[in-house]
Parts: sequence; structure tokens; C-alpha cells
Amino acid sequence: MGNYKVYKAVRNRVVKLIRQDKIAYQRKLARQFRSNPKRFYGYVRRMQTVKDKVTVVKTSDGKLTANEQETAEVLCSYFKDVFVEEGYWKGDTSSRQDPEIEIVVSEEKVKRMLKDLKPDKSPGPDGIHPLLLRNAADEVTRPLTILYNKSINSGQVPVDWRKANITPIYKKGPRNEPGNYRPVSLTSVVCKILERIIKEQLTNYFEEKEQISSKQHGFVSHRSCLTNLLEAFEKWTEYLVAGNGIDIIYLDYRKAFDTVPHERLLTKLRQVGK
Repeated sequence: MGNYKVYKAVRNRVVKLIRQDKIAYQRKLARQFRSNPKRFYGYVRRMQTVKDKVTVVKTSDGKLTANEQETAEVLCSYFKDVFVEEGYWKGDTSSRQDPEIEIVVSEEKVKRMLKDLKPDKSPGPDGIHPLLLRNAADEVTRPLTILYNKSINSGQVPVDWRKANITPIYKKGPRNEPGNYRPVSLTSVVCKILERIIKEQLTNYFEEKEQISSKQHGFVSHRSCLTNLLEAFEKWTEYLVAGNGIDIIYLDYRKAFDTVPHERLLTKLRQVGK
């Protein structure tokens, strides 16, 4: 009975903290509406009480699924088939060099990442909520730092970090076609922190070595689709003012992220070491 009272008190405290943080976050969004309306509307969409559910989809023989479990199995099978498992790939390693970069995880970086966690995000399959990690940052920073460095040095990650909750997101076209959904993975928040630290150090290294093209706008700090469009619009305007014609070709790679050849990507990364 005593343990239940302790559990109930802790649960009520966590719920209270979540509500307080959510209210503070909502007020912050309202104050920043003029400068960042995209963030406000994104939050509103996430808070919608009525969400689109995947009810039925077509199976391989053209029939419709009979229940939610069958629907989930059909979507799971489709997402698995689309994903590329390249296996071992022997590429050109003649220019391979030993990378100069060394990923080091410091307690300062880990604490900064923990403090920056958003309380309205959902936990991953391990059930560890980002609000809990943020509020307990001072206590968990050191053990997480040790865990991260051990993971990097050994080249291994815990099993829970490899798991994900997959949610199918509708894109366009008939809703009963499995190909009209894309999978979104909800992974461990603890693992995401390590991913952010590695990504930050790799990006800084590539920028210092000028390995990232000036024409790259996606997934680069201070660049986006908007900067890409602005540069393209400026070039088109120059050509038109000069009296020249313009031919524009748009390319959209189908299932681009699912079809990344990982072995070739790793080979490219190993070759970067100038």
C-alpha cells in the first residue's frame, strides 16, 4: 500500500509538471506567432483531437483488409519491401584515408541537449519521456555521457535504441493504397540525443573541410527550401532580364530516404579525411 502511494504521488507530480510545461510552451508559441507562425500551426496540427486513421488498405491480391491487425501487417510488409538492404558492397577504396575527426561526447554537450528537449514530444519505445530527461538533466548527464562514449568506442548500441514505433502518414491519392503512405519512426529520445551530437560534429567537420557544396540547401544549418528557391528565382530573373530563355526540369526521387544505399554511403564517409 505504501509503494502505491509513492507511485501515485510521483505520477501526479509528473503529470503536474507536464501540464505546467505545456501551458508555458503554448504561451511562448502565442508570443512568437508573428515571427514563427509555422511552429504555431505545426503545434495546433499535433494537438488535433480528431486524427486520420488508417482503416483498410489493399492486399497484394487486390482485396481489402478485414481488420486493423491485417492493415498493419500489409503496411509493414510494404515498408519492408521498399527499404533497400544492399548488403556488402565493395566500392572504390583507393582514395580512402584515415578520418581526422574523432567523435567526443562531453558532459556539457549532453546537458545542453537535455535542457533543449521539448516537453510536448512523445517518448520512444523505451517509454522514457523527454520531460523526465529534461527535468532530471543534472542527475542523468554523467551516466548518459559514459554510456554514449562507450557506445561510440565499442561501435555498438543498446537493443532498445534500434526499436521504433512506426506510424503510417497519408500523403496523397487513394487511401486504400499502401504506396500512398510513408512511415514515420518514433525512436528513443536518449538515442536521438547521441544522434544530434554526432550529426553536429560531423557537419562542423565537413563544413571546415569544405566537403559540403554551396548548392546544398537541405539538412544544412541556415539553409532550407526557401533559400534554394530564392537563389533559383534570382538566377531565373537574371536570365530573363538578359533576354534568355529558361528550361527547368524538376526531379523527385521516389522513396528517396528508404532507398539510400547505406554501404555506399559508408564508403563515401570513410573516404572523407582531407
